[in-house]
Amino acid sequence: MTNIPDYKIIDNALPIKDFKTLEKNIMSNTQTWNYSEGVILGDVKKDNGDIYFMHLYYLGVSDKPHIDANGKPLPPKKSKHYSDILPVLKLLNNVTGMENLLRVKANLYYRTEKLNYHSKHSDFSFSHKGAILSINTNDGCTVLEDGTEIKSVSNRLLLFDPSQQHSSTSCTNQKRRVNINFNYI
Repeated sequence: MTNIPDYKIIDNALPIKDFKTLEKNIMSNTQTWNYSEGVILGDVKKDNGDIYFMHLYYLGVSDKPHIDANGKPLPPKKSKHYSDILPVLKLLNNVTGMENLLRVKANLYYRTEKLNYHSKHSDFSFSHKGAILSINTNDGCTVLEDGTEIKSVSNRLLLFDPSQQHSSTSCTNQKRRVNINFNYI
């Protein structure tokens, strides 16, 4: 475990068998992906490659009201691939004492000719915790608020405060950069 001020990196986070199963499933042609015009909703920069694909594993809370037409709270949404992330949820519970899962989404950034740094953002406007699990090793990274760049290394888990400004990048040396973003309390 490597410590960076206010951030933690856990290399080889999952047991190899669990990670290989997750990697095989998420990198397969059966994984569903949704197209997104920009990494940050409403902040499309066509000149820097902010287009990406995402898969929403779980949505329990968001900054927008999560209620139906009658004003009743909606139950959490889970994708058909939700069971794929159970080993990571168990790890987060053991390592961080996670109490309440807010959102889990996978990100797929396609390869670009030059490394594109996406716009800074915070995941939610309220205080919460987060983790990013890198699925494949590539030259992309997550850039933290203080400018620290955390490289994408297969089976690396970054624990950080996603309510603070941070950003992502594309990659140039693989077909795609894939990670899973966890938000929780």
